[in-house]
Order: sequence, then C-alpha cells, then structure tokens
Amino acid sequence: HWWGDLVVSFAACMEAHIATRRLPAETSYWICAYANRQHTLQQEIHANPLKCSFFKALETAGFNVLVILDDQATPFTRIWCAFEETMCLDRPAAPLDFAVNTPSGVELITQGLTIEEVQLEASRPTTGVAAKAAR
Repeated sequence: HWWGDLVVSFAACMEAHIATRRLPAETSYWICAYANRQHTLQQEIHANPLKCSFFKALETAGFNVLVILDDQATPFTRIWCAFEETMCLDRPAAPLDFAVNTPSGVELITQGLTIEEVQLEASRPTTGVAAKAAR
C-alpha cells in the first residue's frame, strides 16, 4: 500500500479481505506507516534486508500479505513493497492477496481458493474455481 489513497478506501479493502477470507473480525494487520517511525526509517534499514523491521514483521505474520492497490498500482513501483511481495512469493504456502477499491466496490484477488471455494470444489469439481473467477 502507499499513502496517497483515502484511509476509508484502505479500511474497505481490509474489511473485504476479512470477509472473503473468513478471518476473525479481530484480525490484525501490520501497517508499515503506523508500525515504523517514518522519520527515522534509516535506523530500520540494514545492509541485509532480512534483518530489517519490514522482514521481521512479515515473518511474524507468517508472510500473509494483502497488497492494496490504487488506480496506478503504485505499490508495484515501491522497492519495499516489491521486497515484501517477493518474500511472500518465495514461500508458496503464504497467501499473497491483492485488493483495490473501485467505484463499484472492492475487488479482491486471492492466492488460491478461499475456504468457501475449496468447499465448493470438493463437493462439485470446477465450481470452486468458477466461483473464484466470478468473484
């Protein structure tokens, strides 16, 4: 995420993620801008990025990441966002999900199927995948 969007849009994406992934309502999100001292970030940056606070937070969260996109997909142009995404992609079991708040509502792309989609797929093959495509 980057901080050019409204916080309300950001919150809507998190709410949609919680609902779609069927996460507990009290699910916590680590948000860099709130978790790091933005005026002293140089103290957080190390020669080895695996020792920085960004990596430690990812590790603590089990590399579960929600990337919130704006209409320019700005997170793909930011080096720390790319670092975090890469760390998730290096761990195939860790979900890397994407959300964007559009005028018609939040759109969410999940890595893999959601719990509901897995259940559909188990009861009738291809219906879970079809439900994901429709979502």
